[in-house]
Amino acid sequence: LPHNIPGATITIERYALTDDAPESRQWLEVIGGARLAYLDRYSSGTSGGYTSESNIYLCSDGNFQFGSSSSTSLSGDGISASSNSKDGGRGTWRIRTRMGRSGLELRFSDGRIKENQLEYRENAVFLDGKRWLRGDNTVCR
Repeated sequence: LPHNIPGATITIERYALTDDAPESRQWLEVIGGARLAYLDRYSSGTSGGYTSESNIYLCSDGNFQFGSSSSTSLSGDGISASSNSKDGGRGTWRIRTRMGRSGLELRFSDGRIKENQLEYRENAVFLDGKRWLRGDNTVCR
């Protein structure tokens, strides 16, 4: 994990950690207070494709907001179809490190719990093996 990322200065004492692992503290510096975005797009040319976008806003007070949307379109032989879907939620988040592996735990207010494996490689954040972009959080600090 990098130690000096521009714009990644936060106060770690605000977080309720479940462990004191150095890796957890490093992850808090990297993603705490940030927006994580995942984009996926596929086009088969003239017969359709899909677009998917997910955003996780990790607030520095331990809360988060999540939103995702996707759209699919198909066409051919005079027929076309499309669909759109949206999902979202909010709750609390924390970093947990077990046996040297760090994870992002999202506890939704409706009771769902989502655990994502965290990795830092190629100068990027990966959740469950997928590259997420780290950006400015305009929803919360």
